[in-house]
This record gives sequence, C-alpha cells and structure tokens, in this order.
Amino acid sequence: MRWDLNRLDEISSGRVLQTHGQSIWSIDCDDSGNLILASFCNKVPKLIDIREPQKSSLFELKGHSDHVRVVKISPNGRQCITGSSDRTVKLWAIPEHRCIDTLSIHTDSVYALDVNWSTGIW
Repeated sequence: MRWDLNRLDEISSGRVLQTHGQSIWSIDCDDSGNLILASFCNKVPKLIDIREPQKSSLFELKGHSDHVRVVKISPNGRQCITGSSDRTVKLWAIPEHRCIDTLSIHTDSVYALDVNWSTGIW
C-alpha cells in the first residue's frame, strides 16, 4: 500500500509486500513511490516495482555475506546503496540489478547511511 503522509490516507492498494513473517529492517522508495527497496532479517534486500503486478517485478540484490541493515534508493530510482553486518556498503545499479561498487572500510556492522545523490557522496 502507498500512503499520502500529508493527508494520512491510502493512495493505492496495488501490490502488497509479502514478508512471510520476516521483520522489515529498512525500507526506502524513489521519488515517484513506484520503486521500493526493503531489507529483512537476511542477506538479500528486495527491490519491488509496484507498477508491475507480475512476480517478475520483484528483484533480489544478492552480494552481501551477512544481514542487510539499511537501504537507500536514489530519487530517480537508478541507484541504491545497502549497508550490512558484513561491514560493507554496496552501491547498486538498479536497472541491471548488480553491485557496481563496494566500500569495505568499516570495522563493525553498518546500521545507518546517508547519501547526497546530487553530489554522489555516500
């Protein structure tokens, strides 16, 4: 479901994210609200395009070796970053569903991220 936070009511009840009993640890969406990126208590965040009701619109971003704690998606929906308990931050190209860079300088789990998408600083 999508919600208008200004009016506090539902915009649409299109595709529902099935979590199969798993907690959502982090969730973000692009500026259009059509691409949703979520992490659960596992190593594989999921990317959902709610404009496409078919199952094929659910993509898994595989590459972390431990729990993904935080996700951020760019306003235009072309890139995202993920932070994990494997002590890495990964930059992903969304159209290709692949990791394009990995930052491995942390000494502990990554629980929070901030990105200035206009400058590329993360």
